[in-house]
Amino acid sequence: MLLYMFADLVNKYSVPCRLITAVPGQYVAGEYIVGSEIVKDVQAAIISMTNRTIYESGGKLTSADRQMYILKANDPIDLDDGQTWYLEHMGKVYKIEEASLYAEDYADFNNYTLRRVESFHAR
Repeated sequence: MLLYMFADLVNKYSVPCRLITAVPGQYVAGEYIVGSEIVKDVQAAIISMTNRTIYESGGKLTSADRQMYILKANDPIDLDDGQTWYLEHMGKVYKIEEASLYAEDYADFNNYTLRRVESFHAR
């Protein structure tokens, strides 16, 4: 049983954004198969970092960074598989760095820390 059900709140503040990751190339039967890019359009709440969060990060986070709240049903991200994920929102690119996987045990959403990166570093 889920203790925290925030689907209505996350949906209320969700905006369209794009998740991007790259699948590396690999050899199959001695032949190299070129890697590809996976792009998924999703709805998620993208929130600015609070001043307190920035201060408590000890300089790791800045006002350009964001937090993302996404419903479990819309969340394809798995940071443990070794792939690097990026998020495009309003012309800006963010690298998904940290996860709070509340949906694994007791909620219907996950939270991610997004670090602002330059577009040409993203892929």
